[in-house]
Amino acid sequence: MKNFVRQGPAGRRRVVNRRDFIRLGSVAVATHSMHIEGKAVDIRIPGCRSTSLQQAALSLHDGGVGIYPVSDFIHVDAGRVRRWRFPATARHARPF
Repeated sequence: MKNFVRQGPAGRRRVVNRRDFIRLGSVAVATHSMHIEGKAVDIRIPGCRSTSLQQAALSLHDGGVGIYPVSDFIHVDAGRVRRWRFPATARHARPF
């Protein structure tokens, strides 16, 4: 199968979130991750740019949308409307 969608688990165990928090630091991992509540998903579609996925998700005007261009995936959640980029560059130092 060449074309398929890769999606991270919607639910994440607290121990995994804690491990990533320690390994990556507080900047990269939320202490109260919506993944733990099953209210978030990470999405990657091979052959589709993460910026295109981000724009599609933002067009819904609902929930949080984060883009992780280095890892080539987006995060979508059922929280308040917001968006971010990780890692933040000098050009995108704050959530936009």
